[in-house]
Amino acid sequence: MPVTINSVLLPAAELRTEVVDAIRNACLRQTVAEAQRRFGAGQRLTVRDLCASDFSFTNNVWTDTSNATPNQWNAIAQGAFTVATGTVIGIFGVRVGWLMNETLSQVPITGFRLDVGGARVAQWDIESLMLPTALIATPQDIFRLGSDPWPLGVTKSPVIVGEDITVTIYEYTRTANSAYYPIWEGYAVEKEGRTLKP
Repeated sequence: MPVTINSVLLPAAELRTEVVDAIRNACLRQTVAEAQRRFGAGQRLTVRDLCASDFSFTNNVWTDTSNATPNQWNAIAQGAFTVATGTVIGIFGVRVGWLMNETLSQVPITGFRLDVGGARVAQWDIESLMLPTALIATPQDIFRLGSDPWPLGVTKSPVIVGEDITVTIYEYTRTANSAYYPIWEGYAVEKEGRTLKP
């Protein structure tokens, strides 16, 4: 029987660079194609990186706090968001960081679910992306490490969401009321002039 849904998140560090590039490029192509389908082939488009404001994160900052109820799936504190009119987003991966003096067993969250328009389209285990947090106890430790301390997880099945569609993100909460930084990787394809002017 064929696989109909591929909801696997792969640590990018375990993949060859060209494989990660191919995943990024495939997400970009699919997001542009969906924008052209929705807005018309003649519509001029702008491509940009995803921003926290695309997900309605406060002050355009990728930060959240884990739910008060651990050991279950909970909607993230930032809540559901609706993709802006004139925009299509494509998500190919996520990074999750935190700044705590805790052991790996006490990470804030260990998984994400994405519901698009009421349908669950992805469920990712992110525990393999977590580093022992003793390495990253303060913001200064990020600079001390000299490289990206929060590994990227990527999927070969990007999540593409059209304008005016609601997305709800759930976390699997492990440690209650703990700050963490979910950085969603992907692209926003917009009608020209919505955010950037030519």
